[in-house]
Amino acid sequence: MKEFFQTEIQGLAVIRDFPWDNRKAYADFLAQTYYYVCHTTRLLAVCAARIGVDREKLHHRFLKHAAEERSHHLLAERDVEALGSSLAALPERAVTSALYESQYFRAEHISPTMIFGYIFALEGLAAIHGPFVYESIKRHYGDRAAAFVKLHANEDPGHLERTFAITDGMSDSETSLIQRNFLFTRDLYLALLREIQESSARL
Repeated sequence: MKEFFQTEIQGLAVIRDFPWDNRKAYADFLAQTYYYVCHTTRLLAVCAARIGVDREKLHHRFLKHAAEERSHHLLAERDVEALGSSLAALPERAVTSALYESQYFRAEHISPTMIFGYIFALEGLAAIHGPFVYESIKRHYGDRAAAFVKLHANEDPGHLERTFAITDGMSDSETSLIQRNFLFTRDLYLALLREIQESSARL
């Protein structure tokens, strides 16, 4: 899984070219982040509920992860407000809805471990490109509007490694589903970045 991740995560390097100096684009980025991140704990809870008693350790890992992600969406909301905007002024985009709504379907109707593709894409993005993004944001707006990115850019670097260790023991069929979800999540996220950027350029 790690080799696949290291190859495919490169497609998200374009986040470095996002117009972080454009206040409207950054506020929209934060708002869309709020709309999908508020589902993180809920998605993890759904996955935990669908793990059988024969995989008790994995069940508890999902619960622990949910606790770690508690209320992170509120940081994004506060950052939007620090920029002088609001969630009401920045409605949820269709591509944002597709990003998280698809994960509920996959957890409930395909496989709860498929969520790891979503996790690897988003947490991998934060681990690899988060420090660059944080420095860009801090340069333009200071720490007052950078709480969400700062937190995720400075997460324990071993977190991703521990997640790799969990998935390494999974079957080929589960791994294939995780990889499929990674690509799906990556491509939707890229579409979201493009849509925000194109929208802000028209203003």
